[in-house]
Amino acid sequence: MSNTQEQQRTPVLRALAGSFRLGPRPRTRALFYQQFASLLGAGLPLLRSIEALEDQAGIGTIGRKLASMRRHIEDGGDLAGAFEQCPHLFGPVEIAMVRAGERAGRLEEVFARLADSYSRRGRLTTLFVGGVLYPVILLHLGLLIAPFIRTLQNPEQSYLGLLLPRLGLLYGAGFLLFFVPRLARATGVGTGLLEAVRDLIPVYGGLTRKLSLARFARTLGGLYDAGAGLAEALPVAGAAGGSERLRRRSETMARAVSEGRPLLAALNEAGGFPKPFENMVETGESSGQLGPMLGKAADYYADEAQTALTRLVAVLPIVIYLGVAAYIGYEIVRAYADLLGRTMEGALGTMGGGR
Repeated sequence: MSNTQEQQRTPVLRALAGSFRLGPRPRTRALFYQQFASLLGAGLPLLRSIEALEDQAGIGTIGRKLASMRRHIEDGGDLAGAFEQCPHLFGPVEIAMVRAGERAGRLEEVFARLADSYSRRGRLTTLFVGGVLYPVILLHLGLLIAPFIRTLQNPEQSYLGLLLPRLGLLYGAGFLLFFVPRLARATGVGTGLLEAVRDLIPVYGGLTRKLSLARFARTLGGLYDAGAGLAEALPVAGAAGGSERLRRRSETMARAVSEGRPLLAALNEAGGFPKPFENMVETGESSGQLGPMLGKAADYYADEAQTALTRLVAVLPIVIYLGVAAYIGYEIVRAYADLLGRTMEGALGTMGGGR
């Protein structure tokens, strides 16, 4: 393989590996940033705050990297550079916010925003996992019972031979749902199509759009309050939203803002933003409180997303339950129909033999 091909391939492989790397949980990140903000707020210098965090429990793998991060700063580096040395722990959005906070001397505020963001994300994750767990158990129960009914109908059939293909289909579908979106994000191929399909799914499509907009607004507001310019902050906020369409719109807005247009005009030019969000941006710009208004917009859409997720996890078990009940009912009716058919055939055969 040529050096050029290798150079083109390496960033994709790194992005793909990074998309599957499991970093600290949202609650762990929230605790880390909350403690960091509290120490800085108490007046401790940066290096002393990091030393204090090294002794803190509950921050997992982050705590084990703090010593090397502290040495980086002692050698003349900055905190953003220390974060960059741990790409498996800290993403580009966190690094950008820390860099902006360092430049503006507002690290405490940046860490408080990151703590709030990851705390909200942790609550949503807990709500989703708790809501999906019962439907997944029901689905497995249905898959385990149906082959058993078939073996009662025909003892010559193998239970495992009937069960394993069904489980293979279920786990294969789950693997595709997990793998394909991450592969698309890592390679940049097919993300628009995946988003279009996702938007067609009732409830879930609206939920993901609200979450993306909430993350975009929170990141943009945090960077802006930390002293970053809008032209610099918009691409980072677009990437934080987790939506390819939002990322492209953010880049369009960044170009418009860099040409001297206000954010509201850039929003209108990019298109695709809901009217309430545009109204909040207009209010923030006209009042000189753009950062706080973006924070309020983020809270609004995060609350809307949580409401949609609550509805989803309330309806999903009912849908799965009805589907499993219908499937098992079908297998039972089919088994009795086959049994009745064989009984009738046997009876007719006996009558024919008697003649």
